[in-house]
Amino acid sequence: MPVQFRKFAWLILATLATLSLAVSAAVAHEGRPVGDYRFIVGWLEEPAYEGFQNAVSLRVNKVVDAEEAAAMGVHQEEHGEPGHHNEDSEATASDSDHHDESHEDHHAAAIEAASAMSVAVETSADSVSGLNVHIITEGFAFAPGNVNGAHIDGEGHAHIYVDGEKITRVYTPWHYLGDIEPGEHEIGVTLNANSHKEYTYNGSKVQATTVVTVTEPHGHTHSAESINAQSEMLVNIALEPDPLGGANLFVETTGFTFAPQNAGDHHLPGEGHAHITVNGVDYGRLYGEAMQLGNLAEGENKVTVTLNANDFSDYIWNGEKVQATATIDIGGNANGESGHTGGSHGSSSSLIASGGASKPLASIAGQDEGVAVPVEGLEGSLQVEVTHVATGTSQVFDLEAVFGDPGHYVAGLIPTASGVYEFRIFGAIEETTVDETFVSAGGGGGFDDIRSSANLQFPERLPELREVVGAAQGARDIAQQAQDAALAAQAGGNGDGRNALAVVALIIGIVGALLGAGGIFLAVQARRSS
Repeated sequence: MPVQFRKFAWLILATLATLSLAVSAAVAHEGRPVGDYRFIVGWLEEPAYEGFQNAVSLRVNKVVDAEEAAAMGVHQEEHGEPGHHNEDSEATASDSDHHDESHEDHHAAAIEAASAMSVAVETSADSVSGLNVHIITEGFAFAPGNVNGAHIDGEGHAHIYVDGEKITRVYTPWHYLGDIEPGEHEIGVTLNANSHKEYTYNGSKVQATTVVTVTEPHGHTHSAESINAQSEMLVNIALEPDPLGGANLFVETTGFTFAPQNAGDHHLPGEGHAHITVNGVDYGRLYGEAMQLGNLAEGENKVTVTLNANDFSDYIWNGEKVQATATIDIGGNANGESGHTGGSHGSSSSLIASGGASKPLASIAGQDEGVAVPVEGLEGSLQVEVTHVATGTSQVFDLEAVFGDPGHYVAGLIPTASGVYEFRIFGAIEETTVDETFVSAGGGGGFDDIRSSANLQFPERLPELREVVGAAQGARDIAQQAQDAALAAQAGGNGDGRNALAVVALIIGIVGALLGAGGIFLAVQARRSS
């Protein structure tokens, strides 16, 4: 019986491991400076579910100055976080066309789309100035929430180019180019994975270009008037630091629909676009639920989003502008707190980036310029202690280097309980002692909690592994008692007494089996009804 039970338990574990999810949403990783190093920690596979094979993921980079990097034979365009490089954060906000001075190495490698993918680009003259760009895709989904994360086939963002120069990332199908000189220009678009690598299909880059003639500004200005919303209208915003510099802006609205195709046209109740200001300076228009703010100055930046009608009038609800404000500290306040913030009409709230997460890589080492170099050979120097917070259960795991991915280390495990987890990374890197604890989102941290696998099961929910094992364990214990009783009866009695004891043992064994089966049945029923 014990041997059969062990086989049964391992069968369940093997089955769950085989079904391990291949979906990742690595926005949920936490970055932190540790001395002259930068740690990025999270689950290898996210969303992360109980009972599925996963691993603690740790990336370690060291920021060195350009001279030291040159001595090492390393150039800024060659290394850094996977697909990530330092961006110049010393730009100033303009009306739009806020040039993204990124050194993202999306040309170094490409990702072949698993199925047909294409893109087309259309432009139209704006009623005020510049261009409205419409990106039309097939076989592709914009996923701003997963930017900088692991690759998920068919999703990502776009990069816009003007005359061959990259301008910015684009997280939605529409984008406004306001600061563009009159004359003939080539507008180009590429589709990019979450990791910024360019998509290819059938070996060709997924891209599109169009040539357009930009005219002089029409002399119109944004309306100074305002329009009362006909029903409740709210806006909430969140700022999240981008590992490459700047921030990503996310917007949620109530009673409002983005209608970029109607920008500059007649007012239609409840639709329009948004205007962004940074530190009181006009930054540009927002045509969707997300936007990269690629050039924020170092220090505190105050970002305000205001909802506007098609004719550029400000929306008013309950006598106040429908707007929200948040602040983010770029390269400062190592003890700040990270989170979402929002407002509705005239509200003001604060978002300070978590310790080091929003800093350009060079700033982590206190340098004006620097290169992020993956640190190799730490598999014997660092370990990770994983703790399930609810139960306090902990275990130490060795970290192993990932072949072909310098500076990346993992510790494989199968988390068998949902909830909040802590990762304590400890050991040493040369002269630097390491003892850093990272906690998942439910504890206020930056990576994913382990989720219940029940939501993945369809059409019927199966009992959790611990429920099955618990029921089987109970059956095994009762059956073992029956076996002991039978042996005792056989060894210590004669005649009818011995036979009676043997019958009792047999009954106990049957009852144990029935209880075990009943436990499994009830677990299944409970899962079905939940």
